[in-house]
Amino acid sequence: MTNQTESARRDVCIAILLVLAAFLFRLPLLIARQSIITGDEAVIGLMARHILQGEFPIYYWGQGYMGSLTAYVTALVSLATGMNGMAIQLSVFLFYELFLITSYFVVKKILGRAPAILSSLVLVVAPVMVTELSIKSLGAYSEILFLGALAFWFWLKVFEEGSRKFLFPLGLTLGVALWMNSLFILYIAAFLLLTFFRKEGFSGRALICRPANLISLEDFSFPLWLKLSFYAVHAIVIFYALQQIYIFFFGGFDGKILGFSFKEPAFQWKGVKKILLLVGGEAAILAWLRVGPKRLWQWYRGWMAVIGGILLGYAPALLFSLLGGEGYRLLHKSGAISSSVLGQKFNMIFLHLIPGVLWGLDLSVKQNLFWAAMNFASLMILLASIFFFLWMHRKNILNVFLMRDGIENPSFFFCILGSVVLALTFLSALVADRYLIPIYWVTAVCLGAFIDWLRRHSRGWGVLLIAPLFILYVHSNAAYARTRAQNIEAPKGLVDYLAAQDLKGGITDYDNSYRFNFYGEERSIFIPNVGILRRPQYREAVKGLKRRAFVLPKDSTNEKEFLESHPDFRPLDVLEYKTYRIYVVDETFPIQ
Repeated sequence: MTNQTESARRDVCIAILLVLAAFLFRLPLLIARQSIITGDEAVIGLMARHILQGEFPIYYWGQGYMGSLTAYVTALVSLATGMNGMAIQLSVFLFYELFLITSYFVVKKILGRAPAILSSLVLVVAPVMVTELSIKSLGAYSEILFLGALAFWFWLKVFEEGSRKFLFPLGLTLGVALWMNSLFILYIAAFLLLTFFRKEGFSGRALICRPANLISLEDFSFPLWLKLSFYAVHAIVIFYALQQIYIFFFGGFDGKILGFSFKEPAFQWKGVKKILLLVGGEAAILAWLRVGPKRLWQWYRGWMAVIGGILLGYAPALLFSLLGGEGYRLLHKSGAISSSVLGQKFNMIFLHLIPGVLWGLDLSVKQNLFWAAMNFASLMILLASIFFFLWMHRKNILNVFLMRDGIENPSFFFCILGSVVLALTFLSALVADRYLIPIYWVTAVCLGAFIDWLRRHSRGWGVLLIAPLFILYVHSNAAYARTRAQNIEAPKGLVDYLAAQDLKGGITDYDNSYRFNFYGEERSIFIPNVGILRRPQYREAVKGLKRRAFVLPKDSTNEKEFLESHPDFRPLDVLEYKTYRIYVVDETFPIQ
């Protein structure tokens, strides 16, 4: 048996062990959550049920920016498990398992087997936030992790091995991922930067022109006056950037400079986008002038397979638009950001830079001296691994800043991805910890490389540094699983109780409305009193009922607000079921 065959068999065995370990680690939480899924997860289950009945949704109901691939996978999984909460969670977890396998082979290819195993262990024994997102459908985050790793694998095949046959799969993966979640624009930006700064182009050919040469006009025989004009424009752009930095921290003003309006809050994302468009257009024109239209067309033609793959993968979204659908494209809308909120944003990003170390700690870990020490030690180890990874790529970092030579090590992709995620998080008007989930992949790779370096230089003792991290993660996940199992009541009993009272639907809060519909198999139809109505047919079904139920948690804010907004409210009957109070009304009661 050849060494290559033996190595392949070993990799397959490692991948199988990682998959089993990840499943066993999440099994307590899978069991605890199977009957207490959220309303958003219930919508995935409802979509899967309708897919099996012949419907073909393109996007998540009522949300034209998250692709429905997970619902189709849930429909397939339910054929084996039945349509229940476990089917929804397993369909999401399937993508995380695929991500785990792909990440192992990607890291092995660029850093070696030992860092790949160590980084995979950090993805297996993950913090609470990552563990829950790996089984919870809340925006296709497990799916994005997998598709991002898969796209990087294809990128390596194209640029490291020079294989043209992987151009189309690369484009297809990018297109599907962009349809699934617009957050993938972060990965696409990282891939573009990695490709642009690559030391050598596709199949070993040099880049069309070096970025530094574009800026200095070194390769152009322009007259002196044209070069001076070019430099003057760049000086104005640099002045604008410095001015924006100044007014960001020290306050803005009302007025116009260079055609851009400045009002408090000072930092204007629209102005930044104009600058990016200007610089991008300038680079395209200079590239055209440098190499000529024929060679430039040949270069673009070489990427037609990628473009075709993207169009095919993104076809569901294009079809949705052609059919008249209106969705939210790209990132959440970004607006102005002032220095007054910089501290809050920085704290949030820093606390979630290593996702999960501090997330949910008050719920799952008692704040005694031992757990405080475990938390501090874990944070220091993770930060040290990031600094080590940056130090390991210091030559690439210098080349990027000085716009020379180009990137030599493809593992620099993780530095770029982390920087892009953090940079665009600062510029986004909406920040949530789950949007930072790609950072955890970056962190795991950094940690794997760092521990492997210590292992080789300290006779293996460096591996023990990972122990505090694993102790903290295992304990916090176990405690969180117990909390989830104890604190949330399963809705099926209430659905059965309402059916016994001849109540076939009504109104309740957002989460319960879809949970009731899912667990009641839509024999009882409920719509939310606040939040998005995901399926318009539900409103019509409730309007057609002679007797409707307002189901509200006892003495909750929802119940108090409901009674305050209806001071003359006289229900036909008031029922109670455990922690819920049910107000029965007739068809004359108005529905919004």
